[in-house]
Amino acid sequence: GDLVCLLQPLCFGMSYIRIEDRIKEFPEESNEIAAFQVHTTAVASLIWVAINYLTHNAAPIDPAEISDPYTIAALLHTGLFSTALTVYLTNTALKDVPAAESSVIVGTEPLWASIFAAILLNEQMTRVDVLGGMLILAGCFLGVSTPSSGDSGGET
Repeated sequence: GDLVCLLQPLCFGMSYIRIEDRIKEFPEESNEIAAFQVHTTAVASLIWVAINYLTHNAAPIDPAEISDPYTIAALLHTGLFSTALTVYLTNTALKDVPAAESSVIVGTEPLWASIFAAILLNEQMTRVDVLGGMLILAGCFLGVSTPSSGDSGGET
């Protein structure tokens, strides 16, 4: 589990760079690229469900629960807003915002999740949580303030 958590930001960053390259090369096909991403996510999710079912011999969703309005609403929200809309907006933004900058913005997601959990769910933030948030912000500031290797850093 820890290895997956460490690899996740690296994979997100690499995917943004690849997506930005495709969108710059084929700007009129941004929606098709987004559709491919959503389709790939759906297929990967179905594969995970199948593997989970085969290895744990348990139905992924209790048939009685699938007709529950809250379950249907949660599935629709996850598919339409948390996945499809987010991918569409990300691809739209990558037309104008470099992948390196968008990766820094996405890197703040855990910080925002913690802040909203504290505000909306009354979660308690510990000193370690605050320190982690400060490290995330420091990394973001460092990421956007460090000149790239193509910059001379001085006057010409």
